[in-house]
Amino acid sequence: MHDINIDIIYEKAENKKQSENINKITDFDNFKNFTHKWNTSMPFQEKLDIALHTNNITKQGADLYNDGNLLGAIDCFERVLIIMPNNDDCLKNIKLCYSELGNFLKVNEMEKKLSIYHNCKI
Repeated sequence: MHDINIDIIYEKAENKKQSENINKITDFDNFKNFTHKWNTSMPFQEKLDIALHTNNITKQGADLYNDGNLLGAIDCFERVLIIMPNNDDCLKNIKLCYSELGNFLKVNEMEKKLSIYHNCKI
């Protein structure tokens, strides 16, 4: 007898996996597009506004990291990366947090972004 529940569970797992793959592609595409815009066409004032806005959140993340709250620090650094995906300080900081947590998949992801960022700089 065939169990319909197994099919449903399998389908949900496949949908989740496909969704995660799409999000990864979108995340890297967003990162590359933002970096290209930052390096080629973004006005100085817009860059300054973004940098000033993200600086306070980055500082909060650094304070949380120094207090030993790695998950809180990651949350702050990820909020910065939503606004400014190529913030190399946050990429380095989040890489450090994930390294300390032993999440080397995320460490590799941050290394890839840092490499792309540094190779795209003008």
